[in-house]
Amino acid sequence: DEKEQLIKYKSSIASLVGRAKTIVQLKPRNPDNAIKTTIPIKAICDYRQIEITVCKNDECVLEDNSYRTKWKVISPTGNEAMVPSVCFTIPAPNEEAIDTGS
Repeated sequence: DEKEQLIKYKSSIASLVGRAKTIVQLKPRNPDNAIKTTIPIKAICDYRQIEITVCKNDECVLEDNSYRTKWKVISPTGNEAMVPSVCFTIPAPNEEAIDTGS
């Protein structure tokens, strides 16, 4: 049963990775536009590894966005680690998007 679930999740993740390549990225999400200062971000899921634990709705800090799939993040407890960027949202407002739309 667990093996079937893992296969299902692997397929779902592969599908999402493929679809993600077609999404137009806002500059903070785009590694071609390195951030010049830290940006507040919010976790949309739990994530655990040896160096860091992030819980859903934690407010963290984006320190480095130079890789598309992983960001250097600082957790609320001050731990730093590379974490999958899909685990976070960049809260509104995005000033650049507002300026572009005006």
